[in-house]
Amino acid sequence: MGIGIRIMPGVRISASSRGIRAGVGPRAARMHVGSGGVGFSTGAGPLTLYTGSGRTRTRTTSSSVAAVERQARQSARAELSVDALAADNALMELLSVHKSPFPPAAPLVANLERVDEAAILEKAKEAALQGISHFDRRARREARAQAEDAAAREVIAEHARQSQTRDLQQGELDSAWSSLISNDPTAVIAQLEAAFEDNDMPAAALDVQEDRLVVAMSLPPRAYLVPERKAAETPSGKPTVHKRTKTEQNSLYLAVLASNVIATAKEAFAVAPGIQYLTVLAVVKDDARELIEPLFVGSFRRTALEGLDFSTTDVLDAAFSRALIQQTGRTGQLKTLDLSDEDELREVIQQLAGQLGYGPGAEGSATSFTRSSRPGVPRSTTRAEEEGRMRNAEDVPIVRDNVSFMTLERARLTAMQDANGQSNDEGRLAGAMVVVKLSELQVEELEGLMDEAQQLPAYDARIDEFREWLEIWLETAQGHLSEWADYQRGLVQQIGDEQAQTIADTLATPRVQAVLESIKDALREQLRALGATPLDEVETNDAAVSDFSAGEDTKVCPDCAEEVKAAARVCRFCRYRFDGGAAERASP
Repeated sequence: MGIGIRIMPGVRISASSRGIRAGVGPRAARMHVGSGGVGFSTGAGPLTLYTGSGRTRTRTTSSSVAAVERQARQSARAELSVDALAADNALMELLSVHKSPFPPAAPLVANLERVDEAAILEKAKEAALQGISHFDRRARREARAQAEDAAAREVIAEHARQSQTRDLQQGELDSAWSSLISNDPTAVIAQLEAAFEDNDMPAAALDVQEDRLVVAMSLPPRAYLVPERKAAETPSGKPTVHKRTKTEQNSLYLAVLASNVIATAKEAFAVAPGIQYLTVLAVVKDDARELIEPLFVGSFRRTALEGLDFSTTDVLDAAFSRALIQQTGRTGQLKTLDLSDEDELREVIQQLAGQLGYGPGAEGSATSFTRSSRPGVPRSTTRAEEEGRMRNAEDVPIVRDNVSFMTLERARLTAMQDANGQSNDEGRLAGAMVVVKLSELQVEELEGLMDEAQQLPAYDARIDEFREWLEIWLETAQGHLSEWADYQRGLVQQIGDEQAQTIADTLATPRVQAVLESIKDALREQLRALGATPLDEVETNDAAVSDFSAGEDTKVCPDCAEEVKAAARVCRFCRYRFDGGAAERASP
């Protein structure tokens, strides 16, 4: 609302909350100036029309931008809260694993298969009526009667067979149950292995002695299990996230350890009814740092654990009442156990570390184990990858029909898996030596395959198949051979030249000789299949198995920079000739 004053004829001044304006001229044609810009109005009687001109008022958008930014921040906090809530739910499941029920093992009963008497009778009638006319009612009646008698006898015989089969199966089940309750180590460990297979925290039985069992359980570092942030709400009830203190994180990690230790103990007692005493060793396995360290050792008695009600019993009290565990600092961080005075426990952790492929830590710790002190197993050792290459080779006729190459391929695959599964460096070195030697022999066999492909007509489809396979094989084989050669050299440096030579003479050389003998046998069989008279002895390169020397002389190819033997005349990688001749390329 405003006020207006006429200061002279045709001139009016008005004031309002929007400012001061002046109107000049008669009502029929009046111009307005002042706040709000310039405008014109015309009026007659009760009607007045106004038209604005020039600058107009605009609203600022700063408040709208702030609202959008505020909304974006709220949305981001909401998303973080959702993620934090999901992580908290997963954490709560890990904290309550010990409350899960574990049904006790019980003797199994073999099922008696049902005998389908109706089907037997129908089959007998169909056979008896075969060839009898539908109009010969007497003959058909007699045939049905005979069929019923035959079916009854077959049913009795089938029931006897099923009963005999069930008795045999029941005998096997009873024998297995007897082995389990008498704590036969093989039976107990197999039962536990099956039970622990789906656990969130991997576990394995290490030793069974009478009614005593030792189990190892591994868990990842705290950062993988306890998130730094947790879901929360603002005072107004909106979702947000808060950061956990170090003390809270350590307390939750300790509770996760306790819950899973109790769950592992309950499950072990449930599936191994003859076990009365259990020792659980918990280790932290840090894959990022390639480190394994013991955090917890606890003892449990069946009767004591089975008598606990975890709806009222504190899981920490149950897990740590008879346990060795160490914490440090005001935040209660778990500390690696010092087992220097615990000979038996130290042997257990050393056994576990050896099974997982870990060796003593760099500082010679008695309880800290790492992979860094041992050359890493080549990454190209997965069975799926190697079997895929094997299948590809079998799909190429030129390669598949070459007995020597395919025998070497199968032997090399077996050697790789064997080397990867060895529990000591001596076995790993022997396996690596065999892998490297068989790979080198395969490269030499490629020359024969290439010669065979070049002799085929240009239009033969087998040439294209061979070229595609050869390109892939050469691409991967060079990297694989280099990795395994590096792995072999690393093990030799760790073990020493003298011991490595002994391993080559006593372990690696006989295995390669056995492979070459199998190639001889396969070639003899191939000659017999072709109708040819087999040679008394197929020639093989006896020197192939005599050069495992750990300190053999090598040289570097000036063309591809790969390392080859000093006596080589042609580079096995790029076909470069060291005698100055024209280079031979690997592709046909």
